[in-house]
Amino acid sequence: MDSTIHKCRTCRTSMCRFRAENRRVIKRHFNTIISAKVGLYYATTSGFTKEAAGIIHDEFSKRGVISEPIEVDASSTLNSFRDFSALLVGTPTWNTGAEEMRSGTTWDNILEEVRSENLQGKKVAVFGCGDSISYGDYFCDAIEEIHSAFAKSGAMMVGKVDTSGYDFIHSKSVQDGYFLGLALDQVNEGHLTEERVRSWCSQLIKEGVE
Repeated sequence: MDSTIHKCRTCRTSMCRFRAENRRVIKRHFNTIISAKVGLYYATTSGFTKEAAGIIHDEFSKRGVISEPIEVDASSTLNSFRDFSALLVGTPTWNTGAEEMRSGTTWDNILEEVRSENLQGKKVAVFGCGDSISYGDYFCDAIEEIHSAFAKSGAMMVGKVDTSGYDFIHSKSVQDGYFLGLALDQVNEGHLTEERVRSWCSQLIKEGVE
């Protein structure tokens, strides 16, 4: 059997290596990347936001074509935004209580550039992970900072979520009773994540993210 190793010619990442006997898998992989209309991005510190991105990917894939989760990279992320008609972007909140650079991730290094991008009319939704018990005064604060940066770029912001059903003290990401994106608590409320994601993905389709 031919066991030649092929590197993905489209995304060129080391994770995309397939044996020659899996040509159908390779073709499906290429087609997913090329045809994806929605780009799914995340940055993470502890791994929770990466996990959430995976859950969102699996759920949204039942409704539309979405990229594999892409970890934010300071050198290439901005250029890749143009490849998609809509973006789902995820962040943790690490620097609790901060007025800026709240995520503690690569987002902090590129948000000024995001603000200067021309994303006029591109639909963008934010999701974020926080800890509603240990850091209930700052729950998912970074969602607002990411939301604000993309709104400044001219993006059409979608995906607000009613705060009903959440138990926290305060969040900079709440406006008029809604989170500015999907707030998740993988630490204390992981059992609610799948249903929250399912509802959010359905909402995004209704808001034209597809």
